[in-house]
Amino acid sequence: MPDQSISQLSSGDPSSASLAVHVTNSTTMKTTVDELVGFWSTAAGDIVYATAARNLGRVGIGTSGTYMRVSSANIPSWAPRQWGQSVAWKNPNSSDIAMFEVPFNITVSSFSLIGDSAGTVTVEARLEGFTSTPASSVANVSSAQPMSLSNAQRNTSAVSSWSDNTWDKGQWVTLYLVNPSSLTFLSLSLVGTERAS
Repeated sequence: MPDQSISQLSSGDPSSASLAVHVTNSTTMKTTVDELVGFWSTAAGDIVYATAARNLGRVGIGTSGTYMRVSSANIPSWAPRQWGQSVAWKNPNSSDIAMFEVPFNITVSSFSLIGDSAGTVTVEARLEGFTSTPASSVANVSSAQPMSLSNAQRNTSAVSSWSDNTWDKGQWVTLYLVNPSSLTFLSLSLVGTERAS
């Protein structure tokens, strides 16, 4: 088969099928692969994809901990790992707490607090509650932007003014209920993304 650029091969040309399945020697193989990737995909981890019919593009390798997704432009792209934590209380009262360990380094981006009636409550988030004694002496990182309900059934907000919304793998978070009233059910969801170490 004579050497041809990939753009010269028609999908209806029998030689284009041969291009994929009949390689006669290592020189032809190298030329064929080089033409396919266009001599530009040389970095370790590059991924080649079709940008349009008979056109190729590449995306470089992502950073540690990212995953591949389809972007709004319909092409492959890298994104940080998502994180979420939900806690629910039945008949919540002021002595209730919940604790969880941070699974990887995250940046908390939003919270959603839902109650079953038009009640009131504030939830405090304290880092390192498990290792500090007493846990209540640890600073409430959400105090500047309280996670609270006030005669409402739902409060969803982006985290914009917490004193610390970058949590590290292995830290413990303690959630304290403050003065819940007129609630028989309460749930809290926290959402964030992975950040570099």
